[in-house]
Amino acid sequence: MISIIVPVYNAQKYIKRCVESIVNQSYQKWELILIDDGSKDDSSLICDELKQTDSRIHVVHTVNQGASAARNRGLDEAAGDYITFVDADDWVKPNHLEVLVNQIDSDVDLCINSFIADLYYGSRPYQYKEVKTHENIESINAFFTILLQHSQFLWNKLFKSNIIKDNHIRFNTYISLGEDNIFILEYLNYIRGLSASSVCTYHYDQIDENPFSLGRRKRSVDAITYQLKNNCEAILKLYDKYNIELLYEYASDYFYTRIFERIFVPNVDVKCCLADLPVAPLKYFEDLPQLKVESISNTYIRSFWKGLLDGKKLTAKFYLNIYLLKLWLKTKIIKIVVAVKHAFRNAQRNAYL
Repeated sequence: MISIIVPVYNAQKYIKRCVESIVNQSYQKWELILIDDGSKDDSSLICDELKQTDSRIHVVHTVNQGASAARNRGLDEAAGDYITFVDADDWVKPNHLEVLVNQIDSDVDLCINSFIADLYYGSRPYQYKEVKTHENIESINAFFTILLQHSQFLWNKLFKSNIIKDNHIRFNTYISLGEDNIFILEYLNYIRGLSASSVCTYHYDQIDENPFSLGRRKRSVDAITYQLKNNCEAILKLYDKYNIELLYEYASDYFYTRIFERIFVPNVDVKCCLADLPVAPLKYFEDLPQLKVESISNTYIRSFWKGLLDGKKLTAKFYLNIYLLKLWLKTKIIKIVVAVKHAFRNAQRNAYL
């Protein structure tokens, strides 16, 4: 049996679609655990109504403690041999569980499906290469090469319940961004093989993104830095265990890039390409020297850090401005494309009237 854990917070617009997509699965041996995380809208009522439609749906109401605490409660309640997660504002195709289950093998401890991002300017499939590994180092290498793109998402993966429970793997309740990545990294310590499918079965809905989504919440520099350090420590724990250089390089890229994107960029005015560098206390970057700037994949971000750490503020400022200019142009282009698509659709509707 598969336990499906769905944390629910102020998701009244989305939760019914989510649950109905699970009820309509071709693979029927599942239980659905809805963790209502102290919703202030009608989500609690809707969850209770949905529970009445299928005996496999369980609802737990808690006070609001965040997605990590809600998922942990779901893990405590889960009775399945396997565990997967679905976000309340997303939905799955009827073959989602079937494709996951078909990947299960005696050596496979992690199954992964490809997915579709539903964006406001169109849908974009993210298809992984078909892969199956049978021992831990091979699996780690595959995860951080073939499967690295969007590998931090929980919802397209199937986990073994006994690995989670025997090793006391839980979500860090002090982190509300990147906590899913830490959970997956911790889980990777205990797997043998993994499998990935090129079949897209999960719809990651970004068309009408839930305004209460944790991903949209503004965070302090302290909170972001704490999250980044914990993620890097989880990556380096794998590095210490397997001594795979790729992991050290990934940790470096992850830490530098996220600081740049989540601390520096949000604190400058995108409309002013000659903005001053934001002032940030050095304590936030005290761990940086032990990581490699050379491992940063993005050319602009790598050049920014080289300039900043070498004391060349003008060089760092130049590359920050180039990055901001590209970001501004990309945003403009997307807005134009969306406007054209909306105009085209409106014209089509009017043609049928």
